[in-house]
Amino acid sequence: NIAGRHNRITDPKFAYKGVNYLIQGGTADMLKEAAVECKKYLVAKRFETRPIMMVHDEIDFLVPDHEVDLVVPPLKNIMENFPWCRVPILAEPEIGQSWGELDEWKR
Repeated sequence: NIAGRHNRITDPKFAYKGVNYLIQGGTADMLKEAAVECKKYLVAKRFETRPIMMVHDEIDFLVPDHEVDLVVPPLKNIMENFPWCRVPILAEPEIGQSWGELDEWKR
């Protein structure tokens, strides 16, 4: 996959698993890389915002109200820009007090 790990598929009837491994493994590696880069950015800029968990294809952050407009644009940029990736990536920030109250971030 993109991280250099190998998964050998020896039975041709399971070739589809190789493709699935490349896609899901690659996106998981991208999410991990984005989380690390976001954390580095937040620490370097001394923001109070902190990543609190990763769920499937998202990173959840605890963001104080006064930092929302300061941290969302650069974090979105980090999550959308991988120098080695040729496919456009779209991050869609949402904001709310809980998962049930999330709204699209618009600024």
